[in-house]
Amino acid sequence: MKEEFFKTSEIVLKVENISFFYEKKDLLIKDLSFSLKKNEFLSIIGSSGCGKSTIIKLISGIKKMNSGDIVGKKTAYMPQKDLLLPWRNVLENILLPSELSKKNLNEEKKKAIDYLKKLNLEKYEEKYPYELSGGMKQRVSFIRTLLTDADILLLDEPFSALDAITKENLQKWLLEVLKDFDKSIIFITHDINEAIFLSDRILVCQNRPLDSFKEYIVPKEKKLDLEFIKEVKEKILIDIGGGK
Repeated sequence: MKEEFFKTSEIVLKVENISFFYEKKDLLIKDLSFSLKKNEFLSIIGSSGCGKSTIIKLISGIKKMNSGDIVGKKTAYMPQKDLLLPWRNVLENILLPSELSKKNLNEEKKKAIDYLKKLNLEKYEEKYPYELSGGMKQRVSFIRTLLTDADILLLDEPFSALDAITKENLQKWLLEVLKDFDKSIIFITHDINEAIFLSDRILVCQNRPLDSFKEYIVPKEKKLDLEFIKEVKEKILIDIGGGK
């Protein structure tokens, strides 16, 4: 039934009544539910410690939920840090997950080189991480995530450690790149402007434990509307601050 549902539905992920707590019964997430649509860019935003990163770690299987159900298509997780191995060049770093999962490396190498060309990084395949800028390292990490062939990409604050100019350039780059790939995105951020610029829909974390979201739809024609951005930003700030 689940497989048939995802073949016929625009929904690619359903998170139903999930709960998560730490060892001392410190409840972080309680009976939380939401869904993700095909080709949707969904941002989850909230203050530090609200549980937003934990959500995608539960979806990816890195963490185990205490109750609830998560059903959906294949996911790939991209952490905040690039985690590139300094002794492996760019191409070798991209191929590492393929090696670990014992895929056909000749086929995977062809795909990796194709992705590098599509994302204008073909000149850097033999470079090492120390030779790359912070933005380039994140682009390489993104290609490594793409190579998993997952339907859903889980991006955990991938631009938060970058300077403002690099961050803005990568935001534009990400939107441009996604036009060529049939992917759905869950993007974790604490940056409201970033969420508005990138997203089709924004879920704002509320309460502790996290049991619900405040939802905002971001029409494409409104992304550069300064009045709309100001209005949504002010509302989200109130949501995050608990109405203060």
